[in-house]
Parts: sequence; structure tokens; C-alpha cells
Amino acid sequence: MIIAVFIISYIYALLHLGVGLIQLRQRQVPARAAVLFIAGALSIALTSFFWGHTLTAAVLLSFGFILIQSGAIMNGIHLHGKVTASHQLVRLAFFAVLLVIFLLFS
Repeated sequence: MIIAVFIISYIYALLHLGVGLIQLRQRQVPARAAVLFIAGALSIALTSFFWGHTLTAAVLLSFGFILIQSGAIMNGIHLHGKVTASHQLVRLAFFAVLLVIFLLFS
């Protein structure tokens, strides 16, 4: 089960890394939001180096998701003039489920 959490987290991280790089190149959103996506994705990717250290991996995973969430909020405000609560709640629920499964099976 823990391997599934890592795989899902890495896919999530890779997608946001790609989005961040595309956003930096196209310059349609603030560079800070793109950098937050990239930093969050790299933080999530670092969790594999701390396989045996549950607390460190959980902190890196949490930090990465928080950075990505912050970038998503910035994008929402820039593109739509508001934060879409339902979109942010789905992201938060996704993160909470992954973190709980990670902590239960680590």
C-alpha cells in the first residue's frame, strides 16, 4: 500500500512539475506560483530518499503539498479573481487521504 502512495504522489509531483515549467515558459501566471509548483513537486519527489524515516518523509510530503496548494491558490486568484473553494477542498482531501494512508502503513 505504501508503494501505491509513493507512486500516486510521484505522478502528482511530475504533473505539477510539468505545469510549473510550462507556466514559467509561457508567463501567463505569476512566476511565484510556477516556482511554488516546482518546489512542491521536488519536495514530494525527495520523499523516496527518506523511505525509512517516516517523520521526515511525512514532513517533506506535507511541505510539498502545501507549496503546490499555495501555487494553486495564487493561480486561481490571478486567473479567475477568486479562489475556487471546491477545487481547493478536493486538493486538500486528496492530500489528507494520501498522508493518512502513508502514516498508517509506514
